[in-house]
Amino acid sequence: VQTCALPILKKKRMFWLKARQTGATTTCNAFFLWMCLFYPNTSHAIVAHREETATVLFRMLMEMYNMLDPLIKELVPVKRSREGDISFGNGSQIRVSASSSPKIAGGTLSSLHLSEFGLYENPARILEIALPAVGRGFLVLETTGDEGRLAQRDYWTQDNGLAKYFVPWFECPDYVADMPKEVAVDAKIVEYADKWNLDKGRVGFMYRELRARNWNWPAFHRNYPAQPDDRSEEHTSELQSQSTISYAVF
Repeated sequence: VQTCALPILKKKRMFWLKARQTGATTTCNAFFLWMCLFYPNTSHAIVAHREETATVLFRMLMEMYNMLDPLIKELVPVKRSREGDISFGNGSQIRVSASSSPKIAGGTLSSLHLSEFGLYENPARILEIALPAVGRGFLVLETTGDEGRLAQRDYWTQDNGLAKYFVPWFECPDYVADMPKEVAVDAKIVEYADKWNLDKGRVGFMYRELRARNWNWPAFHRNYPAQPDDRSEEHTSELQSQSTISYAVF
């Protein structure tokens, strides 16, 4: 998923709609860190939907940096690392904040990642601040299928210059599980598997996740979408008709 998404990032304006735990945030963090290290005097920002998540993303960035080759860290040392800000010796910096108090105004950003954009209390307000700040830099709006319900309607379906990139859950290599032996598989699972040409490992994952959710299909679709909107067939048809959507292919 991460490898497929990197060429899309070159489009500079991207809406990334995906299933849970597909590595979107990690990919963006790594990309921004790389830009900081090799493009001096650049400024980057990541906005999370919650304060706790912002703290996690900040720690993730620091862990990525600490795992780098010592020579790179010697050439581009961290000059300051506190309160969500990382400043490097080459003049570049990354700021991580929550959507309740985003650190994206008052300057020009080389790149901006709006993580789990669909969970923001006021996504329109954040974009109003973000667009002038990021200028001609990279802008990534990313959200999980269920969490992006408002963002999907207002931004995914519009012709707004955003490259649309969707990752169905079954394209993620980690979403496999063994099928329990001597278990009668529900006809609906069989129908779903036939529709999307799923192998045994994907069917096993489906069975495990559905059973854990007490066979709540809407909950499964929200967390593991097979198409941009699994909640409305009419809406799905509308989304699938758009030629600007890119699908992950492995």
